Amino acid sequence: MSDQHDDIRDEHYKQIITKTDELKESQAEFYTSRDETAELRKRSERINNELIELISRGPDPQKRIPFSKADDWRPRDLSDLGLNDGVINKLEDGGIKNLGELQDFWRSGNYLSSIKGIGEESSASIADAFADYAERHPEVYQGELAE
Repeated sequence: MSDQHDDIRDEHYKQIITKTDELKESQAEFYTSRDETAELRKRSERINNELIELISRGPDPQKRIPFSKADDWRPRDLSDLGLNDGVINKLEDGGIKNLGELQDFWRSGNYLSSIKGIGEESSASIADAFADYAERHPEVYQGELAE
């Protein structure tokens, strides 16, 4: 009887070791994946910022297309971008209340994905919406030589 009990206990112990090894392997894959995801997020944000800079610079690399001096567009509501209420609420929770603050946020080197609840997809859709808004409202851009 004792040998049978020892065999059962040994088998149970082997199963525990096997599952522990599986867990370690799974955790290693998870941490590697998480690191890769973080790197991909940084790359995406860098490319997004480069795109925003490219859009604001315009077609002439010697010129920078600054926003209008009148800044009439700056206090415009985020809803003018056609974003859904959830995204607007997240931006506002992050301290961005209007289009001017959104542009200032980008210009200061910040990433939208640093705002709680805004990921890469939302960040890209906000940037696209801002670019679309600027395209429809030429007063946002004024072609002046960079200072």
